Amino acid sequence: MKNKRVKILFCILLTLCSTFLTSYADKQVRASSSQQFQSAVKLFGGKYVYVPVQFDEVKEVTEDLLSYKINNKWGFIDKNGNIVTEPKFDWEYTVPGLQSGLVAVQMNGKWGCVDKTGKLVVDTLYEEVSSYSGNLVAVKLNNKYGFVNIKTGKLVIEPMYEMVGVFSEGLIACRKYQDLTWSIIDDKGNLLADKLPFERIGEFHEGLAAAEKDGKWGFIDKTGKVIIDFQYDWYRDFSKGLAVVEKGGRWYYINKTGRIVVDLGDEIKEITNSTTDSLDLIVKKENYCLINKTGKQTIKLQFDYVKSFSEGVAAYVYKGRWGFIDETGKIIVKPKFEWVEDFSEGLAAVKQNGKYGFIDKTGNVVVEPEFDSFEGYDTVTFRRPLKFSDGIAVVIKDGKTCFIDKTGKVVVKFNSLRLVRDFSEGLAAICEGGGFGFIDKTGKVVIRPIYSYVSDFSEGLAAVWINNKAGFIDKSGKFVIQPQFNSCISFSEGLAPVRIKNKWGFIDKKGRIVIKPQYDDVSNFSEGMAAVLIKNKWGFIDKSGKIVIEPQFDNVKDFSQGLAAVSRNYLWGFVDKKGRMVIMPQFSEVTSFSSKVAKVKELPKYGVINKISGKIMIPPRFHQVGIFSDGLAAVKEYDKWGFIDEKGNLVIKPQFDDVRVFSEGLTAVKQNGKWGFIDKSGRTIIKNQYDLVGEFSCGLAKFRKNNKWGFIDRTGKVIIKPQFEDAKPFVDGVAEVKLNGLWGIINTKGNIIIKPQFFDIVRVSNNLAVVQKTDGSYGFVDRKTGKLLLQPQFDGIRILCWKWAVGVVQKDKSGKEKWGLLIETK
Repeated sequence: MKNKRVKILFCILLTLCSTFLTSYADKQVRASSSQQFQSAVKLFGGKYVYVPVQFDEVKEVTEDLLSYKINNKWGFIDKNGNIVTEPKFDWEYTVPGLQSGLVAVQMNGKWGCVDKTGKLVVDTLYEEVSSYSGNLVAVKLNNKYGFVNIKTGKLVIEPMYEMVGVFSEGLIACRKYQDLTWSIIDDKGNLLADKLPFERIGEFHEGLAAAEKDGKWGFIDKTGKVIIDFQYDWYRDFSKGLAVVEKGGRWYYINKTGRIVVDLGDEIKEITNSTTDSLDLIVKKENYCLINKTGKQTIKLQFDYVKSFSEGVAAYVYKGRWGFIDETGKIIVKPKFEWVEDFSEGLAAVKQNGKYGFIDKTGNVVVEPEFDSFEGYDTVTFRRPLKFSDGIAVVIKDGKTCFIDKTGKVVVKFNSLRLVRDFSEGLAAICEGGGFGFIDKTGKVVIRPIYSYVSDFSEGLAAVWINNKAGFIDKSGKFVIQPQFNSCISFSEGLAPVRIKNKWGFIDKKGRIVIKPQYDDVSNFSEGMAAVLIKNKWGFIDKSGKIVIEPQFDNVKDFSQGLAAVSRNYLWGFVDKKGRMVIMPQFSEVTSFSSKVAKVKELPKYGVINKISGKIMIPPRFHQVGIFSDGLAAVKEYDKWGFIDEKGNLVIKPQFDDVRVFSEGLTAVKQNGKWGFIDKSGRTIIKNQYDLVGEFSCGLAKFRKNNKWGFIDRTGKVIIKPQFEDAKPFVDGVAEVKLNGLWGIINTKGNIIIKPQFFDIVRVSNNLAVVQKTDGSYGFVDRKTGKLLLQPQFDGIRILCWKWAVGVVQKDKSGKEKWGLLIETK
């Protein structure tokens, strides 16, 4: 008996010893493993921590964790620079969910999860880790989804779903693998609804989720009960008790019983969130209209798109099909074609069942659809609208190029596919063997393809390029104007634009320069006027070269019927030949006038609706709405800016050329080319006198005068005189400024905190800034004290998205990168 007790005691001691040795060995292994890392260094009394360069890569994963990579394995570092997980995972990513802090990790091809402390809470056993909320995370096993409790690490819902959604309001919708019905589960693992026969279920918002059935959307509660029937084509989730829905092109706000609170009609293009909880922006459709030469709207066109008029007719598209209207807006050809081209010589090409034919203006088919176009063949060089020109249309039939007449009869058929342009003045350009020449209507080559490029014939001459120079030939192929220009455009009204070096001018048909090259770009003459570009602004000249309309526009079109379309600040209007604005800039698109009408596209118009009450505060009238700041948002009406408040009231009428957002009770406004400041009532506080300004922060705003930057206070008093080449706004009492080509930091009194010495300074946080020397190396400073935290020594940086850490990189002689971290702890 005694021997037996001794044996038992010996076994216990042996076990304890074994346990101790195993534990000791494990600690030693961990200690040994940890010794491979260089320790973090506290800087500035522990306000910052520097983790020395030693990793292959670093990145952020949650608000509390950073990941690092060594030898293709990932580990984790906390906000204090401590390595909390050894490098052992093959990959990692943040798990989507309502809470931050859960990170999916992969080991040996299987996934698990670590929490925000770096602890493994779900073993690496699964094919995928998906959404999580509370204690529940979705996992995939054997190609099916189930759920694991992250507190216990155990499966609480066996894998049975082929699809899972995203947790919202502690709820998730899952679709079963077997019968494709849906279930709803809460984040405690409770099954709230099962076998729901829907096609899709969205996320829950305010207790309801959108569900789709038979292609229509309705709303259900967490038990799967249908609260609002399936009837809508589009929806936006509930917010403040209302949801936006669209049905048959008509828009509504509905409440949680499905009752229509606001009927917005069918003129709304979309409804978007504003930057406040109580307001939405409603956007009115941009309609196409016809206007006369006074700018008066003659008719509104209810189509998806309208082309330019040609021969008194314009193509339009409606619900994916093309037709034609006349200049009164009357439909003359119903929308039934897959594609159409403009009318030319009384006929228009139309596409049906993938083939092209031609119709007349009554819609009668004149040439049956049996041809192909050159679409897809050398489109840059040869893509032209399929049309009749000189009585001939160039088409493809059975893979071969053909000429047809207006009856559809093939008059010339080539033995192969040949790239031929439309006829112009009896000849058509052809490309063979990489060269360009011309053929006649019999298909005979009359000018050999020896040129690198050619234009079509116009006024008896064609531009040709050879040996990187451009000249002009006649129809016999004889050079009338020798190749000598860098570029040129066809003749129009007796003159042709030519480019010599980088400037454009005009020549006559004898090659004489009649308007010397002096413009950055030009157009052809039309109605005696040509557009010219000078210093990024367009104007017009006459044939003597005299500037008739000063360069002042962002874009222009040619004169037609006495008017030219011009653009300023993305808005189009029309001027006459004296430069008078006869139709003010107000359209997003325009075409030139044709038979006394022009097609225009109205600008989208924004209004404001209270999404709590459903009341329309401002009907759609504004063309742009900015973000809310200090309770006000900028609104643009045509080319002038004003402001609305968060109730949707227009508090400052549109009157300014440009504005900034409100900050510290003031905003910058621009009038007559100068900037000043107004308060929230619209009262001028600082008169318009500056070339450029910034927003107020820390009681100061930067301003530029005579190409130098300084700072003013809220009364307009100059606190820091203009002396800097550039300046950034004050943040937490200090600002970065540039002097003599180098950046430093000053305080609000103008005192230098860091003397200008760096090539660049980039603020990371209110306290931390990255500095870059002229040699390209990076370091760090404390913005408020000016203390240098780390000498410029790094080859690169990566500001991580949570902004409490910055990755730093150094390269060895072979160019291999190693990463470290600078962490702001307080």
